[in-house]
This record gives sequence, C-alpha cells and structure tokens, in this order.
Amino acid sequence: MPRLLCLWLCLLLAGCRSQPDQPTASPRQAAAPASEQNTARQLGLLLIDAARDGDSRRIQGLLFRGADVLARDDRGRAVLHAFFSRRNWRLDEQLLQLLLRAGADPAARDASGKTPLHLAARRGRAGPVRVLLAAAASVAARDRHGSTPLHLAARAGAVEVLQTLVKAGARIAAVDERGRSALALAATADECPAGLWLAGRGARVTANDAFGRSPLAWLAGCCLAACGDDTSDEDAWPDVCRRAGPLRAAALQRATREGSRRLAGLLLLAGADPDAPGYFDPAIGVAGIRPLQVAAWAGYTEMAALLLDLGAHLQATDRNGWTALDWAAFKNRLAVGRLLLARGADPRYRALDGKQALERVSPPARASWRHLLDRRVRRRSSR
Repeated sequence: MPRLLCLWLCLLLAGCRSQPDQPTASPRQAAAPASEQNTARQLGLLLIDAARDGDSRRIQGLLFRGADVLARDDRGRAVLHAFFSRRNWRLDEQLLQLLLRAGADPAARDASGKTPLHLAARRGRAGPVRVLLAAAASVAARDRHGSTPLHLAARAGAVEVLQTLVKAGARIAAVDERGRSALALAATADECPAGLWLAGRGARVTANDAFGRSPLAWLAGCCLAACGDDTSDEDAWPDVCRRAGPLRAAALQRATREGSRRLAGLLLLAGADPDAPGYFDPAIGVAGIRPLQVAAWAGYTEMAALLLDLGAHLQATDRNGWTALDWAAFKNRLAVGRLLLARGADPRYRALDGKQALERVSPPARASWRHLLDRRVRRRSSR
C-alpha cells in the first residue's frame, strides 16, 4: 500500500511538471482591457447623445470607433431610448435599423421600465414601431405602471400605431395597474378617433377602472360629435339623437363643448336632460359639470341661451357647488356672464368653497366684472 501511494504521488508530480508554465500578465497588459472598456463606454455615452439628436454622421462615426451600444446614461437610458427622445424629430427608420444591426437591445428598459417600443408608440409613428417589432420587440412589455405600448399609443391618439400593435398581437383588453384599458386612456386624453377604433375592435366600453369610471359615456359623445362634425350627414342627426337613449347626456355635453348648437338642440328635443351632470371631461378637469356650465366655461353665449330656452336651470351646480356664473367668471367670459345675470343668476351666491363669482375673476378683468355684478345686485335689492 505505501508503494502504491508513492507511485501515485510521483505520477501526479510528473504530470504537473509536464504542463507548460502559464505566462504572468504584466500590469500594463492587465490594465488594457479595462481601459478599452472605459473608452467604449465613454463612446457609448456619446452615442446616446448623438442618438438623442438623430445625428446620423456622429452615430456612424462612433459605431466605427467601437462605441458600446449597450451603454447606459446616468438616468438608465440606452441608445434606443435616446433615439425616441423628443429632440430627435426625424425618427429616421434606416438609422434605427443601423443601431439594431450594431447590437442595440430592443428589450432594454429605462428607469421607469419602458422599452424602446413604449417610447416609439408614444411618439405615434408607425414606421419605427414596425422596425422594432421586426427586431422582436415585445408588444406585451409593461413599464413600472403596468402600461403596455398599446396604452401609450392610445393616449397619443395614434390610430395607425394601434393597428400595427394589435396586428402584432397586442391585447386590447390589457389594463394597467390602475385598471385602465387602452380605451380608457384614449378617453382620458380625449382622443376620439383612437377610442372609436378600439371600440370597433372589441374593447369593452363598460369596463370600469380602479375608480369606477367607464369610457362608455365619453365614447357616446365621440360618436355623436363625429356625426355632428360631418355636415353631409346632417339629415341623419335626428335619428342618431333618438337612438342615443341614455347616452344623450354625454352626447349633449360633447356637443356643448364643441359649440354645435344644432346637434345640442336636436339632443334636447329628443329628450336629453339639459341639467344632467356629465362625465369627467379632461379638457375641463371637473366631473359632474352640467351643459350650461360647459357653455359658460367655453364662452358660448348662444349655446348658453339655447340651453336656458330649452329648460336648463340657471343655478344648477357641479360637484364643487359652482354655477354657470362661477365658471363664466373664472374663465372671464363676460358676454356669457351678462346673459346669465340678465336671465336671473344670483351674483351673491357662494359655492362650497365660500367664494362668490366675483372672487373667481382674475385681477386684470375684475373691474369690468365688479361693475356688471354690482349693477345686478342693486337691481335685485331694489325689487
């Protein structure tokens, strides 16, 4: 047994000596790769800046010099994120293809979790979206808020991008972390063409988000406003208004905001409630606002007169207790204010915040409003 052990040790030592010694790298040789990596990263940062400007010559030069296409800036953005920045208005598809061929990652995520496809969809240009999809970018990718590229395209109102993403497999029914579908986001941004397209492809118009809001009423307003904007279809308006049913209130709010007196009149004659509180209108920023208040907000004096003639209540309030006169004062719509006061609006009324209409007027216009309101107060006091 001792002999076998000695023999095994001898063979082991002989095998070790038979292998050539590995050369020891000099300090300069060891440092070279790290230096090259630093140079490539520095060039990569310059590449990100060039992509942000869409500068084709600089990009090609930096790629030739070995710029790292996977480098990230201090905000976590890669070269493809920079390419879709708003500084790059060209969005040259050939340049995008060049970056992808050079190894840029179509699945890279920035600090907010967005991929290049998210940013491309938000820019609303279908060509770059197709280029990224051809490079295997995922239509199902979600950012930190649960938004897919389809959500951002809907908010941007980019119908062609929506078509491209859905054709590539994007789910119309997908919701973000707040329960909002692409259709709900189109409604939030007031992008009617995008909303109508999504609804026509099966998006659930009654799906509530986390706050219980549905795009149904907004969508009804879009449909009727689209009908009202097409003068060639005016003969069809009365029939459309009759068939609107319980959605007439939403359509009336939309028609009022668009200033379409004919459509508003037809809706009212078809049974729309002139005092019905409307849906949340992103342009106004208040839920529960009534048609007369919308007319006051927009400064549509003739529309306000029509609504009053057809039964709108002068002192009806929104959820904040504001009347139409409050909105007219807030937006400095003096002509509407004059009409409302002539019809009997109370200038001494105080809303839930304790303020009167005059207190909502901006200082430069306050003198004109004070004269108008004081005169009305004196008339009411003399009765």
